[in-house]
Amino acid sequence: MLRVYSDFIAQLPTKPIVIGHSFGGLLVQLLLQQDAVAAGVAIESAPPLGVVVANWSLVRSVLPMLGLFSSLNTTFLPTFAQWQDAIANSLPLADQRKY
Repeated sequence: MLRVYSDFIAQLPTKPIVIGHSFGGLLVQLLLQQDAVAAGVAIESAPPLGVVVANWSLVRSVLPMLGLFSSLNTTFLPTFAQWQDAIANSLPLADQRKY
């Protein structure tokens, strides 16, 4: 898959700035490593193969959102505490309350 992006970028007149989230963030890092892009922003990158990052805090924050113990007919709306822990844990409390 990386080759597809590298080949496409090679056809551009100038090196682009790229942004990626999760798996896209990993691709951004690899494109930067190849010097295929001018700059990149990797947001919450997925780890490369062989790097395990599963820890208890990750499992605890994501498990309720997987919907393993909920109905398939309803959507999941996290509590404020769950949202704080899983999504907004780096924001100041005042900013968390705004959203």
